[in-house]
Parts: sequence; structure tokens; C-alpha cells
Amino acid sequence: MNDFITIISLALTSTYLIYSCMILKLWWPEVVRTYQLSGFNTPEAHLARGIFAGFMASLLDNFFWGVTWLLVLFDHPYGLPLMLSGSLGNVFFRQIGGLYSAHEHLTAANSLSDRMLDIKLGAKLGWAAGLVVLLTLATFSVG
Repeated sequence: MNDFITIISLALTSTYLIYSCMILKLWWPEVVRTYQLSGFNTPEAHLARGIFAGFMASLLDNFFWGVTWLLVLFDHPYGLPLMLSGSLGNVFFRQIGGLYSAHEHLTAANSLSDRMLDIKLGAKLGWAAGLVVLLTLATFSVG
């Protein structure tokens, strides 16, 4: 049963990767334009960069896990090492890319909304929560 679910996941991953490439191709000219024009800090520029970064990060994350699960499915010797190093991929693809994308989306939304969000306070709370998790897990996992 688990192999069947893995096969479904891999099929959906290929579909998702194609859609992501289409979205990246669609938004790339706008992202380039935000760096070429003086409108670098417009809400539209932040939104374009947020969308692009979010889909790029997700594409890389899905590609990494798609390859990993494919290797695991076929009992390839690289499957298990990739599976065990998955947290490293998550840090670079999912978390860092997602954080940048979220920051850009929030900045764009803040510029267009009547309800102002305190992005700096949210960032401080988020980093503080991350630090608490880091210290807690480091304290209990060292041994």
C-alpha cells in the first residue's frame, strides 16, 4: 500500500513540477523588471518576487523529495542517504525560500491593505519562537 501511495505522490509531483515551471516562466519577466526599474519597492514588485520565490522554493523542494522517493521506491543505494539528509533540503528549499516568499507577500499586502500588519513584530515573534525551539531541542537532544 505504501508503494502505491508513493507512486501516486510521484505522479502528482511531476504534474506539480510542470505547473511550477509554467508559473515561474510567467512571472520571471516581471521579477526581472522589478530589478531594472525604479519601482523596486512597489507592492506589485514585492508580490511578483514573492510568487516567484515561493514557487521556485517549492519546485526545488518537490524535485528533491521526488528524486529521493523514487530512489527509495527502487531500493537504490542513494535513497536512504538522501532521505536521512532531507532536513538539509528543507532548510534551503522549504524554509528559507518560504520565509523570503512570505516576507515579500506580507510587504505587498501591507502596502495595499487598510489593515496594517506589524511585519517587524511578526518577524521578531517568529524568530523568537524558532530560537526557543532550537534551544529546547538542542538541550534535550544532546547526549
